[in-house]
Amino acid sequence: MKKRINRYTADTSTFLPNSVFLAVLACVGWWLYKAGETPLVTFLPFSDYWQYVAAVRELIANFTAPGNPVIASDDVSVAYNPYLAVLALIAKAFGLDAMQAMAVGAALNLLLIAAGVRLFMQAYFRHAWAPALGLIVVFFGWGIGWNQHNVYQLGSFLHTASYPSAFVFGVSLIAFRLTVQMLSNDSLTTLWAALLAVAAAVMFLCDPPTSTFGIVGCLLLILTEPTGDRLNRLFAAAMLLAGLGVAEVWPYFSPWSAALGLYPGSSGFVLAEWLMPAQRLMSGVWNTALYSPSLVAATLGIALVGVPIVILLGAQRRQRFIVIGAVLMLLPYVLNLLFPIPQAERFIVFVAFYLQLAMVWGWLRMIDAWNEIPRSTMAAPALLASVVAGAGMVTMNVWMAELEFAGKRITPRPLGVADVRTLPDGLSVDQLYDELFADVPEDAVVLSSADDGHALAALSHKGVSARFVDPTVADWRDRYLDTHAFFFMPVSELQRVAVVQKYDASHVLLNTAIPSVANFAAPWAANYGQLVASRGDYRVYALSPALHDVVLPEPEPEVVASEKDEPSPAAEPVPAPVQARAQRPSRAATDIDSGNAVAEEETAAEEAEQPARSFGAPISAPVLDPRRHGG
Repeated sequence: MKKRINRYTADTSTFLPNSVFLAVLACVGWWLYKAGETPLVTFLPFSDYWQYVAAVRELIANFTAPGNPVIASDDVSVAYNPYLAVLALIAKAFGLDAMQAMAVGAALNLLLIAAGVRLFMQAYFRHAWAPALGLIVVFFGWGIGWNQHNVYQLGSFLHTASYPSAFVFGVSLIAFRLTVQMLSNDSLTTLWAALLAVAAAVMFLCDPPTSTFGIVGCLLLILTEPTGDRLNRLFAAAMLLAGLGVAEVWPYFSPWSAALGLYPGSSGFVLAEWLMPAQRLMSGVWNTALYSPSLVAATLGIALVGVPIVILLGAQRRQRFIVIGAVLMLLPYVLNLLFPIPQAERFIVFVAFYLQLAMVWGWLRMIDAWNEIPRSTMAAPALLASVVAGAGMVTMNVWMAELEFAGKRITPRPLGVADVRTLPDGLSVDQLYDELFADVPEDAVVLSSADDGHALAALSHKGVSARFVDPTVADWRDRYLDTHAFFFMPVSELQRVAVVQKYDASHVLLNTAIPSVANFAAPWAANYGQLVASRGDYRVYALSPALHDVVLPEPEPEVVASEKDEPSPAAEPVPAPVQARAQRPSRAATDIDSGNAVAEEETAAEEAEQPARSFGAPISAPVLDPRRHGG
């Protein structure tokens, strides 16, 4: 009698598949440990890693009442999610710094993903080989990796293992297992239900795009799994929705306000973009990296083998979870070409997971074909080819990981090997900033471009502008435009003074390798500041305190409605204008530019009249101390 593949028939031979699973886990763990000794991500100044380090650093210092992790502001931040909060607590308990805490997070995420793969693959395929094959395709079933969220190719994972997205991916796999468990259990279990609700809340809080992958996957399992009665399905779906509701009690920010674009700093949706999809398509939205066919093909690599398998399964109406999941994850990626969908380009890597599931299904078919009696003539060659392909995947990924340690990476456009360490003398970002800011006071506010200051708050000082949008910061866009004008545009000296005053900056960081910075901002900083440190093309200046006492021209009064209707001569546009900040207490004033600084004293009574800044989640009863430093 022939043995046929059946997801619901367990294979009792477990020693070899369990050994392979542990061997793959040990391989990935070894490379992650090696990457921890020489943190590869610290050589990349624009990595998302730095914003997470900055958040952990701030939580370590002010857990109950943190300010913004990147800019010198009391504004709350969506960066303070449960995952980073736990890492901060671990750091406080064991005396670790923020980067050490992130290394702990990378190790925990690897174990979480491995546990999720084992639990879900075993429950879904019900085959002894499913967990081992699942772990192989998750970490090695890719092409050329690059540092993108949810790309778990070995070389990329060495950089992104500590990200919240990796944590949510692991939680998603656990949630998949919990969903299958609830559907297959005749009696509703309160424990499984509670865990599923908690998983949904944590996913939603930590990384919304990856949580979409996880929650949609759970709903798909509820709809497509052959086991489970209607009551179980409704109960599981209700627990997912309950978890999304419970997430709103998180004290640091409101996830629903962030998701719906209700915060003042949210970019939101532009109505015109929704009404004119053809214009959006023609605007070049498709001309971004993740919409490049060559880059997508290079990133997915061998996972593309899953495409014909998904098509076959769809034609046979089998494994609907895999087929529908691949289509649903591709849908936002495609629709984003016509309608604005936040972070929709990331969904192409979620498609890879379902393609990898299809690869596992095909691999299991080959194993079962080998066990059939009588054995098919193609069974042995097919299984041998799959084993050789698996060994090739592992070897290729290990080689690419070795390149990462040498500071190189394979690039898809053009195909070749390129250096990725661009800082002076091969320094890491933390080494460079340690040198530049060793003599800068701890309470300094550093004015820099959003790019050059990206890692600043993670390592030394708060800045003025952030590289990534934080919707809870109402003036995020103004900050970005002001710093852009300061460094890259030929604005007047007084306009640069206005930026310094507006954000109370005491120091400025320059990268003179950028021509516009060298031509515009660097001469100004040399005139009105003192060089503190330099390395390569990087310069740090301490600004003259007298800059804060310069009296700036009053902004022009607003035009009343009747005046707006009258024609006026065309005025030459001024790049990124800034408004003068309120005058601050006097410092040692000197003559600057075309005017004399006028000192103005501010009494304690006037200070008392300033309204206190609010802090905490936009919920009815925020639990956090409204003061910046707590205590």
